[in-house]
Amino acid sequence: MTSLRITFCAVGVSTLLATAAWGQHPRKPAPVREMERLLPTASDSGAVMYELARRWWRAGERDSALDWLEKVSVLQQGYDPSGDETWTALFDDPRFRQLTEKIHASIPVIHRSDTAFTVLERDLDPDGLGYDPAERVFYLGSMAKRKIVKIQPDGRVSDFIAPRQDGMLRVGSGIKVDPRTRTLWVTCDAPDSTAVFHYDLRTGKLIRKYALSARGQTHLFNDLVVSRRGDVYVSDTWGGHVYRIAHDTDRLRIFAPGVHLPGANGLDLSPDERALYVAHFNGGISVIDIASGTARLLSHRADVTLAGIDGLYAVGHSLVAVQSGIGWPRVVRFDLNAEGDRVVGLEVLESRNPLFFGWGATTGVVVRDSFYYVANTQIWRFVNDRVDDPRQLTPIEILRVQVVPPSLNRQLGARAKCHDSSCCGKLHGRGVAFRGWRR
Repeated sequence: MTSLRITFCAVGVSTLLATAAWGQHPRKPAPVREMERLLPTASDSGAVMYELARRWWRAGERDSALDWLEKVSVLQQGYDPSGDETWTALFDDPRFRQLTEKIHASIPVIHRSDTAFTVLERDLDPDGLGYDPAERVFYLGSMAKRKIVKIQPDGRVSDFIAPRQDGMLRVGSGIKVDPRTRTLWVTCDAPDSTAVFHYDLRTGKLIRKYALSARGQTHLFNDLVVSRRGDVYVSDTWGGHVYRIAHDTDRLRIFAPGVHLPGANGLDLSPDERALYVAHFNGGISVIDIASGTARLLSHRADVTLAGIDGLYAVGHSLVAVQSGIGWPRVVRFDLNAEGDRVVGLEVLESRNPLFFGWGATTGVVVRDSFYYVANTQIWRFVNDRVDDPRQLTPIEILRVQVVPPSLNRQLGARAKCHDSSCCGKLHGRGVAFRGWRR
């Protein structure tokens, strides 16, 4: 997710509720009307209603914005505007404070994460995080500096890809290591283009670049996942599709062209790689059958929202997600049924963390039993890849939370993306401070 890549994933809606909530307004802005048209056919009102509140606020209509925020809070799905920089000017507003106090009273604070390491280069404007199990190193992308840094187990930090090397664009959410070929796949974008870069991990040399024009906001490669046989699936947020780079043809093509996924964002393959899970706007999560290319929505209970998902990771019969589009971001685990087509349980792993403020938490990577993720991207402080006052920035915190029970972790030993990290102890290196990686 870049500053241009803010995506809301809405699921489950009541048409009656939506119709009744519309109301009439003498100065209804076009962006509001555009979002209202989605309500009758959306599968859940949550993300659409929250975006309506945002659009009313941007139009200068405080009361209408607060009306919609109150409607969202009634859903009791975890929306919390107090962690969203959009509403900073309302933080002392009595009505807003009353609303958020009510929300906080009904939603417990969950803190299960600890700090894995801290990157001291605070102006990276990072998003994606990858991991190489062979060398036990992390790769962190920078949107502002258009580079990728490599974090060694002993704490050393260096540029793996120098700023703008090979025409590098703003590095996005997709940073994935293919351990089979010892290569790195990266998504990136600029105002007029978007691309996937493929690098050799041994030499740091560019193998190939797959690019599309993005003029007129037509395409934006967001996240990606690599299958065990080497197929690469890429979400196109603006285009509303998933692209595939097949291992045998090495060509970039739309995968499942009949499936349209507006705002496609985080994605991952099921453990058996027969299905692809894709988070997107106005639908939540779709499950695409790899063999047939057909898709269906992941079903869920009415009190669960799959909205606002940025990073998405399949771990056993569950999906770990960073929900950054629901106000104050949170990290959750959705438990699935045996068929993998329905959410049967929700567990919040981290919520209302001060580091998450302002779309801070975005994406990460599963390393054996734990999920490592970027906690404070500080994206909201950057405008056109620049920050007015660098002193406002803080070092980049990478947090870690256990997501796999030990018994399940043993069953997942063969799954490539559940990487092995075997470094432990408290290490302090050049450019990064470690708090002990969990084996």
